[in-house]
Amino acid sequence: MDISVVTTVYNAEKYITDCIESVQKQKLPPNITFEHIIVDDGSTDNTKDIIEKLQNKYPNIKYFSYGKLGRAKALNKAIDNSGGSYIANLDSDDLFLPNKLYFQYKFMTTHEDCDLLCTGFTTFNENISLNFSEKESYRIVGQSLFKKNIVNHSSVLFRRQPLLKIGKYNENRTSQVDWC
Repeated sequence: MDISVVTTVYNAEKYITDCIESVQKQKLPPNITFEHIIVDDGSTDNTKDIIEKLQNKYPNIKYFSYGKLGRAKALNKAIDNSGGSYIANLDSDDLFLPNKLYFQYKFMTTHEDCDLLCTGFTTFNENISLNFSEKESYRIVGQSLFKKNIVNHSSVLFRRQPLLKIGKYNENRTSQVDWC
Protein backbone atom coordinates (compact mmCIF):
# COMPACT_ATOMS: atom_id res chain seq x y z
CA MET A 1 0.00 0.00 0.00
CA ASP A 2 1.40 3.39 -0.96
CA ILE A 3 -0.83 5.91 0.86
CA SER A 4 -3.15 5.60 3.84
CA VAL A 5 -5.55 8.47 4.42
CA VAL A 6 -6.63 8.51 8.07
CA THR A 7 -9.80 10.22 9.27
CA THR A 8 -11.28 10.29 12.73
CA VAL A 9 -14.97 11.04 13.00
CA TYR A 10 -17.33 12.12 15.73
CA ASN A 11 -20.93 12.96 14.81
CA ALA A 12 -19.85 13.89 11.29
CA GLU A 13 -23.01 13.00 9.36
CA LYS A 14 -23.22 16.51 7.90
CA TYR A 15 -19.77 16.40 6.26
CA ILE A 16 -18.53 12.81 6.02
CA THR A 17 -19.88 12.05 2.53
CA ASP A 18 -18.10 15.04 0.99
CA CYS A 19 -14.95 14.19 2.94
CA ILE A 20 -14.89 10.59 1.70
CA GLU A 21 -15.77 11.55 -1.88
CA SER A 22 -12.85 14.01 -1.94
CA VAL A 23 -10.50 11.14 -1.09
CA GLN A 24 -12.02 8.77 -3.61
CA LYS A 25 -11.80 11.37 -6.40
CA GLN A 26 -8.04 11.78 -6.08
CA LYS A 27 -6.30 11.86 -9.46
CA LEU A 28 -3.63 9.23 -8.94
CA PRO A 29 -1.90 7.03 -11.51
CA PRO A 30 -3.19 3.43 -11.35
CA ASN A 31 0.13 2.18 -9.94
CA ILE A 32 -0.30 4.25 -6.75
CA THR A 33 -2.50 2.40 -4.26
CA PHE A 34 -4.37 4.04 -1.40
CA GLU A 35 -6.77 3.23 1.37
CA HIS A 36 -9.02 5.34 3.58
CA ILE A 37 -8.92 4.37 7.26
CA ILE A 38 -11.80 5.85 9.25
CA VAL A 39 -11.99 5.56 13.04
CA ASP A 40 -15.25 6.54 14.67
CA ASP A 41 -14.65 8.19 18.03
CA GLY A 42 -18.05 7.34 19.52
CA SER A 43 -20.53 9.00 17.15
CA THR A 44 -24.16 8.99 18.22
CA ASP A 45 -25.64 10.29 14.94
CA ASN A 46 -25.91 8.55 11.53
CA THR A 47 -22.19 8.76 10.74
CA LYS A 48 -21.72 4.97 10.91
CA ASP A 49 -24.62 4.25 8.52
CA ILE A 50 -23.33 6.78 5.98
CA ILE A 51 -19.81 5.34 6.06
CA GLU A 52 -21.04 1.77 5.76
CA LYS A 53 -23.07 2.67 2.66
CA LEU A 54 -20.02 4.33 1.13
CA GLN A 55 -17.93 1.23 1.90
CA ASN A 56 -20.15 -0.68 -0.52
CA LYS A 57 -19.22 1.82 -3.23
CA TYR A 58 -15.53 2.15 -2.28
CA PRO A 59 -13.89 -1.09 -1.08
CA ASN A 60 -10.70 0.72 -0.03
CA ILE A 61 -12.53 2.26 2.96
CA LYS A 62 -11.77 0.53 6.24
CA TYR A 63 -14.08 1.55 9.09
CA PHE A 64 -13.35 0.97 12.79
CA SER A 65 -15.27 1.91 15.90
CA TYR A 66 -13.80 1.60 19.38
CA GLY A 67 -16.17 3.84 21.33
CA LYS A 68 -15.10 7.20 22.74
CA LEU A 69 -11.30 7.23 22.83
CA GLY A 70 -10.38 10.87 22.35
CA ARG A 71 -8.87 12.38 19.23
CA ALA A 72 -5.21 11.41 19.71
CA LYS A 73 -6.01 7.79 20.56
CA ALA A 74 -8.42 7.57 17.62
CA LEU A 75 -5.73 8.94 15.27
CA ASN A 76 -3.24 6.40 16.60
CA LYS A 77 -5.76 3.57 16.11
CA ALA A 78 -6.20 4.74 12.50
CA ILE A 79 -2.43 4.66 11.98
CA ASP A 80 -2.21 1.22 13.64
CA ASN A 81 -4.81 -0.09 11.18
CA SER A 82 -3.15 1.49 8.15
CA GLY A 83 -0.69 -0.11 5.79
CA GLY A 84 0.61 2.77 3.69
CA SER A 85 4.22 3.86 3.39
CA TYR A 86 2.83 7.40 3.56
CA ILE A 87 0.07 8.64 5.85
CA ALA A 88 -2.18 11.59 5.08
CA ASN A 89 -4.60 13.03 7.61
CA LEU A 90 -8.01 14.35 6.63
CA ASP A 91 -10.34 15.75 9.27
CA SER A 92 -13.95 14.67 8.79
CA ASP A 93 -15.15 18.21 8.01
CA ASP A 94 -12.40 18.90 5.46
CA LEU A 95 -11.83 18.07 1.79
CA PHE A 96 -8.87 17.18 -0.41
CA LEU A 97 -8.47 18.91 -3.73
CA PRO A 98 -8.26 16.42 -6.64
CA ASN A 99 -4.44 16.40 -7.08
CA LYS A 100 -3.45 16.79 -3.42
CA LEU A 101 -2.16 13.27 -2.84
CA TYR A 102 -0.46 13.03 -6.22
CA PHE A 103 1.50 16.27 -5.84
CA GLN A 104 2.63 15.32 -2.33
CA TYR A 105 3.44 11.71 -3.18
CA LYS A 106 5.48 12.77 -6.20
CA PHE A 107 7.47 15.25 -4.10
CA MET A 108 8.06 12.83 -1.23
CA THR A 109 9.29 10.02 -3.49
CA THR A 110 11.90 12.33 -5.02
CA HIS A 111 12.98 14.02 -1.76
CA GLU A 112 14.12 11.30 0.64
CA ASP A 113 15.11 13.89 3.27
CA CYS A 114 11.53 15.11 3.67
CA ASP A 115 9.52 13.24 6.33
CA LEU A 116 6.50 15.56 6.51
CA LEU A 117 5.02 17.67 3.76
CA CYS A 118 2.12 20.08 4.13
CA THR A 119 0.13 22.12 1.65
CA GLY A 120 -1.53 25.47 1.63
CA PHE A 121 -5.21 25.47 2.53
CA THR A 122 -8.40 27.39 1.93
CA THR A 123 -11.05 28.04 4.55
CA PHE A 124 -14.64 27.71 3.41
CA ASN A 125 -18.07 27.15 4.94
CA GLU A 126 -21.75 27.67 4.16
CA ASN A 127 -21.09 31.40 3.75
CA ILE A 128 -17.71 31.20 1.99
CA SER A 129 -17.59 29.20 -1.25
CA LEU A 130 -14.72 26.94 -2.15
CA ASN A 131 -12.87 28.60 -5.00
CA PHE A 132 -9.53 27.03 -5.78
CA SER A 133 -6.86 26.47 -8.32
CA GLU A 134 -4.31 23.80 -7.68
CA LYS A 135 -0.71 24.67 -8.32
CA GLU A 136 2.45 22.74 -7.73
CA SER A 137 5.08 24.83 -5.94
CA TYR A 138 7.25 24.25 -2.88
CA ARG A 139 8.95 26.25 -0.12
CA ILE A 140 10.50 25.41 3.23
CA VAL A 141 8.38 26.61 6.16
CA GLY A 142 11.31 26.92 8.58
CA GLN A 143 11.42 29.50 11.36
CA SER A 144 7.81 30.67 11.01
CA LEU A 145 6.70 27.55 12.91
CA PHE A 146 8.30 28.94 16.07
CA LYS A 147 5.87 31.86 16.02
CA LYS A 148 2.63 30.25 14.90
CA ASN A 149 1.33 26.90 13.71
CA ILE A 150 0.80 27.51 10.00
CA VAL A 151 0.38 23.81 9.19
CA ASN A 152 -3.16 22.67 8.56
CA HIS A 153 -3.56 19.14 9.94
CA SER A 154 -5.55 18.00 6.91
CA SER A 155 -2.74 19.07 4.61
CA VAL A 156 0.02 16.80 5.90
CA LEU A 157 1.59 13.74 4.36
CA PHE A 158 3.97 11.82 6.66
CA ARG A 159 6.44 9.08 5.98
CA ARG A 160 5.20 6.15 8.04
CA GLN A 161 8.46 5.03 9.66
CA PRO A 162 9.56 8.41 11.09
CA LEU A 163 6.02 8.93 12.44
CA LEU A 164 6.16 5.55 14.20
CA LYS A 165 9.66 6.32 15.48
CA ILE A 166 8.52 9.47 17.29
CA GLY A 167 5.58 7.60 18.86
CA LYS A 168 2.69 8.91 16.73
CA TYR A 169 0.25 11.34 18.37
CA ASN A 170 0.62 12.24 22.06
CA GLU A 171 -2.38 10.59 23.72
CA ASN A 172 -1.98 12.73 26.86
CA ARG A 173 -3.05 15.84 24.96
CA THR A 174 -6.77 16.60 25.04
CA SER A 175 -6.67 19.40 22.47
CA GLN A 176 -4.46 20.48 19.60
CA VAL A 177 -3.14 16.93 19.20
CA ASP A 178 -1.38 17.96 16.00
CA TRP A 179 0.82 20.52 17.80
CA CYS A 180 3.88 19.62 19.91
